[in-house]
Amino acid sequence: MTLNKDFLLLKTPNSFNVAKTLTVSPIETKANKGKHDIHREYLLVLIHQILSARKHFQVKVKIFRKDICFPISAEILKKSLRDYKEYLEYLIRTNLIWRTEEDSKGKCATYKICEPHNESPLETHYYFKKPNQKFNTVFNALIVKKKIDYSIAEKFSVQIRSYKTLSVDMRKACQTLYKLYPENKEEINKELSMLKTLNNFKSDDIGDLNTFHCDKQGRLYTPFVSLNKNLRRHYRLNNSPLLEIDLSNSIPFFGLALLLDTNENSYINKRIKEICKEREGDLGKGVYKGVMLRKTGLELKTDVLQYKELVCNGGIYKELGSIWGIDEKAAKGNYLTFCNMPPNQLIDNKKWNEFSLYFPNVAGAIEDVNKNFKQTKKQARKNKTNKNRKLCAYAIITQTLESDFILDLIMPQVHDTNPEVKMISIHDAIYTTVQYSDLISETIQDVCQNYLGYYPSVKVKSFNTKP
Repeated sequence: MTLNKDFLLLKTPNSFNVAKTLTVSPIETKANKGKHDIHREYLLVLIHQILSARKHFQVKVKIFRKDICFPISAEILKKSLRDYKEYLEYLIRTNLIWRTEEDSKGKCATYKICEPHNESPLETHYYFKKPNQKFNTVFNALIVKKKIDYSIAEKFSVQIRSYKTLSVDMRKACQTLYKLYPENKEEINKELSMLKTLNNFKSDDIGDLNTFHCDKQGRLYTPFVSLNKNLRRHYRLNNSPLLEIDLSNSIPFFGLALLLDTNENSYINKRIKEICKEREGDLGKGVYKGVMLRKTGLELKTDVLQYKELVCNGGIYKELGSIWGIDEKAAKGNYLTFCNMPPNQLIDNKKWNEFSLYFPNVAGAIEDVNKNFKQTKKQARKNKTNKNRKLCAYAIITQTLESDFILDLIMPQVHDTNPEVKMISIHDAIYTTVQYSDLISETIQDVCQNYLGYYPSVKVKSFNTKP
């Protein structure tokens, strides 16, 4: 479904003319008697959702036959169409879909798109937002994006099993929610929806989570990741309070890989080379070669050694705050902003010039890795993008390494040795319970030492249960 602030693009089989079918076989529902235009819109919405349900099921079971039988979630349909059962029966009567009967064990009915519609090319329809907000129930229900990547769900099935053990104190969570957004109903509804989704997720259908996918850097996104951090503390995992185990100053830590280790056969340099090759269209050519050339001799530079020590002991942001005369949180924000800026925009930046004075070789390496990343101030103000413009290599490489270590190295190692451990990731952190805190903290340090040659600082944070 293509999204726009004013309309949606819906797809239906070209062989099934909804308007003509309604003329030949009229429909009357309890809520919409005699409203031909509404019937047409609702049928278009329903047919689009049926096609989407088939597609999701095909991906889930990895069977891509057009005549496949598939389930349709009643929960999803009733959010957008109050009379969805009557419209479903209408589509069965008019031979667009066929339904199996529920068996004696109570197994849900499944559906199949009938011939010739199952093989038909798709036609596009515009579904416009109504001028009056109160008539947009269907529109608003449809724009709630559902992003499920079943291959990612299969890869991280250990986390999904942990998600099933999440529970939340809804009373306390709602008290916090209304304090966070006292007058923002839209934000309250969004956060409340995620709270309920996570609290109710007990089934084997990952689709019930609504969101479970990775971005290009491999970062995993779920409702728990998107939830306001002040609401997460009200959750329990396997009926135990949550702990957050955080790899401190993660981006500077993985950024050390762009400064240290000149061995091209090491794990980290091979991985950086793979990232640069896979994302060459976004990063441009010569990034890996430039990184390796720049590394030569940096391990012995005084400023690099001082920077490494500050990063590995978790004190880099505090030190930068002291240099810039701001607090630690603001220093973190400034540092990450500078590392994500084109080098041409840093030339006259006072704080960056101070950083360069204290850590000249570090600043030079960051600017060098981002050398293909160019943007004028005017483009930045307008948030203007160009399909040929290169992206920020420092951000892409460090975020990808972060995902590699947390999702592909650390969590699998914990699971292999202790399969009973319940844990959920949020980018550079792992949420678990107190009994597994030491195990996960030690695994983070061991994996980083084995693959990088140096230890990170690890912080363990317990959550206050008061609202």
